[in-house]
Amino acid sequence: MASLEQKRGIKTHFNWELIPYSESARYIAVICDPKDVFVSNYFFAKAIGGGAIPSVETWYRMFVSENFLLGGIVGGERSRILGAAPPS
Repeated sequence: MASLEQKRGIKTHFNWELIPYSESARYIAVICDPKDVFVSNYFFAKAIGGGAIPSVETWYRMFVSENFLLGGIVGGERSRILGAAPPS
């Protein structure tokens, strides 16, 4: 049986505030360009939502708001960029 102390990786879309912190862990953040995320998100939502998706301008206002999905992509990335994450 493998040792419980071997290295493991966890992939998540959670904001830093939602990830348990450990002094002995290493954290690597991969951040996508928000413009690419917006375009991909809009076309994905349009493909699954059909005509129920608002205009690009409305979607953008929703996308940059703090209330969009899980706290908004900009809010989540802002916490990483501005250093709200624990040091690693």
